[in-house]
Amino acid sequence: MDNEQLMQALSGLLDEKLQPIKDRLGKMEGRLNVVEVLQRRTTKKLDDLRLDMMVFQGNVRQDIYDLGDQMETVVEILKINEILPR
Repeated sequence: MDNEQLMQALSGLLDEKLQPIKDRLGKMEGRLNVVEVLQRRTTKKLDDLRLDMMVFQGNVRQDIYDLGDQMETVVEILKINEILPR
């Protein structure tokens, strides 16, 4: 057997031995693609939730400010009508 035939025999043997590994890696790649899609979807949901929370915080702060302003008005009216001591 010459070098060329020996190299072909070794190459064929390696291909045969490595094929199960290649198959498993192909399956893993498919699963990783699914995980990547799920991760992107989860990231988008988290970004949306983060934005919703920021809007909610702004609304709550505005409501608290408005409530404080209204309470000042009520206190002043109660003082004017001498219901609350000055």
